Amino acid sequence: MQMAAKRDKQRSVKGGGNPRVSGQKQVRQKILSDLLSKGAARTQAELVSALAKKGMRVTQATVSRDLREIGARKVKDHTGEVTYAFGPQEHRESYLRPAKDVLMRRALAGSVSSVVSSGDLVLVKTLPGHAPYVAALIDEASVARVLGTVAGDDTIIVVCEEGFGAVVRDVLSDLTATRSR
Repeated sequence: MQMAAKRDKQRSVKGGGNPRVSGQKQVRQKILSDLLSKGAARTQAELVSALAKKGMRVTQATVSRDLREIGARKVKDHTGEVTYAFGPQEHRESYLRPAKDVLMRRALAGSVSSVVSSGDLVLVKTLPGHAPYVAALIDEASVARVLGTVAGDDTIIVVCEEGFGAVVRDVLSDLTATRSR
């Protein structure tokens, strides 16, 4: 009995099974991808600092793991300095738990027609009758910085934490294979 309690405590400390931890990882990896695409950081320490400015406190080890998972590599840029970048085909966008990624993307891609944002709200347009289903999938995906969804027949309002509407819009656009505006 003591062993089970100790194991449960360790899981809660590590975030084992907590969907919000997975959701934070999704947004963190999206922000890292954006930073690398812009060439905004050359070292892991700079990336840790950039994430902190966006309200995400992480360690260098977490950034290192995230860089590996999104396919970033150390390369020399055009000036000869070492920086992090994506290889020719290594940039992969996986913001969901891996086991659900493919099924979630297929389901969302067939139902969503557009994703737009205004401030901290994201508007998702779906096929008629698909909004409740898509909203449930978004909630199940536990995308970080999403406070909740409200679904009608063919429209979903996604309420985001302050300052994260555009990031969540980009994550949802990636998941649904739509262009964001």
